Amino acid sequence: MWARTATRSATREFRRPNLRKEHPVASIVSTLSLPEQAARLREFLAAREQPLSDTAAQNVCRSIELHKPGESKLLGRKLVAALAAHGVVIKHSNALEALARMCGKPNWMRKLQADLPFDAHQERVHYGLLTSMDGEKAGGIQLFPSMSEATDHLLKLLEAAWPTAEAVALATLGIGEQMLVVEFEHPTAPWLDFRLCRFAGLGDRTELGKLPPTESRAFCDRLIRTLEYTYPGLLVVNSMRSTTLPPHYYLCPEVRRVETGDVVTCWADLELLPVLDSFRALPNTVLVGDVLRFDSDQGPIELKPLWTSNTDQRHVPGGLAPAQLNGLLTRLARLRRMNGGNATQHFGRVMTGVQRAEDVENHFPVSKAALDVAMREANLSPKQLASLSGLALNAVQRIRKYGFAHESAVPLLSGALGLASPNALLPEEKQDGIGYRIEDGATFLTALKQTHVWRRIFGERLQGAELNEVNRIAESLQEYVELLQLSAGPFGKPTEGFEGAEEPIDEPHLAAHIQELLDELKAMDVAVVVTTQVRYAGGSGRLESMKGMPLHHGTLFFEKLAALKSPQTWSATSA
Repeated sequence: MWARTATRSATREFRRPNLRKEHPVASIVSTLSLPEQAARLREFLAAREQPLSDTAAQNVCRSIELHKPGESKLLGRKLVAALAAHGVVIKHSNALEALARMCGKPNWMRKLQADLPFDAHQERVHYGLLTSMDGEKAGGIQLFPSMSEATDHLLKLLEAAWPTAEAVALATLGIGEQMLVVEFEHPTAPWLDFRLCRFAGLGDRTELGKLPPTESRAFCDRLIRTLEYTYPGLLVVNSMRSTTLPPHYYLCPEVRRVETGDVVTCWADLELLPVLDSFRALPNTVLVGDVLRFDSDQGPIELKPLWTSNTDQRHVPGGLAPAQLNGLLTRLARLRRMNGGNATQHFGRVMTGVQRAEDVENHFPVSKAALDVAMREANLSPKQLASLSGLALNAVQRIRKYGFAHESAVPLLSGALGLASPNALLPEEKQDGIGYRIEDGATFLTALKQTHVWRRIFGERLQGAELNEVNRIAESLQEYVELLQLSAGPFGKPTEGFEGAEEPIDEPHLAAHIQELLDELKAMDVAVVVTTQVRYAGGSGRLESMKGMPLHHGTLFFEKLAALKSPQTWSATSA
């Protein structure tokens, strides 16, 4: 009896090591940072409709201490307890799945396989980076083992191509479920386009897959920090990302001025940033209900976060932290101090390529569709068009993208494309003519007081003494309008050098004086036309001696009535 008992005991003692060897205790550790662990935990819980704030998630991750190797069952119990303290109840099996996500693995089985001492046919992941420069076709795709390494390479390529001297530049982020796109625009350096995607699979069989939301958010945050500090004057747009939604949702919030009740919906950064910057906001955002509130020089401002999916255009509210909005407001203030202008002026300078805000005014709309058609018919690439026209390649790129060109660039493009007139590249005219025929003093003021580009042009039918008399009347007309500009023009009153500029202007009385001058011209059968958009003289057979000369918005054009293509009168207020 004793022998059998001893034998059983020895057998049990002999077998215990084998049992432990067959069922090893899983020990896990995470190499992710605390914010990354918290983001993955929140994403896991959000998919199960159990929201958790970022602060609470970081507190939970801090208590778990995943940066230290720990036994899985114990860590699972700790996670269940830590979440329960924040009102989130999950099962132990779900806790293990959450731990796997917090360790950077897609599921618990993958996490266990990663910890085994042999190759368990782990999923192979590569990040592909496609680079193109100046609108040319991209070369081959480069593969990297991680998004971080792909981003490092992207920044090195940018560093090699771009100077770090201060310049008004733009970087635009585009984020989809399967691809990240970054476009870099510079006034003189090459334009760069990067596309980043993820390939995953077992063995040699890899397929294009979805980008991990956490990595996409980290990519955005890194680019903002790195680019705006490395390249002074650069603004990164479309950079805000929701804390609860996938990264392919972009911010389209409602902004409300509390004191007046005015509300505007801003569709992405090109509308949002100028609106926010116009308030001269303070970065003291707080969450009040479902809106973010901050102070400004126009009183309290409220922003209601709304997001739009770039895949199905679905609108979803919420998911913007006060710290995110404060960071954006701080970036706008820093850019304003550096560039000496607001966000609207920044975008204007980007679209035109000038470095001074005052140089934007000599740029006018062109028809992008007409330019593209002409380039296709002439079989010209942007680089070829730049060479033929004598324009910089970046200037051609900007005109094609934004549809604005300097007055001198349009004739150069027209000539390079073999067009009969520069007007072929301009938007279609609203009326059959170059502008508004003016016969009324009040209408004259209405037409011109919103512009500041002044020129006087006389038609070829005006000669000799008649031309001298018309010129005298024209000088008087312009003096009256410039006087009005000092009082009601769009650029404010001058601070010095203009005597009497502070005196109030009686517009009806001023219009009566102007009417007398217009009547004098009418008696001479001379018409006054105020141009509404830039046009180039000579395009329709008229004014051949000034062929190609730009007639600006606000140019005063004097000509014999019989020489006008459209002699009828148009009201300047009906445009």
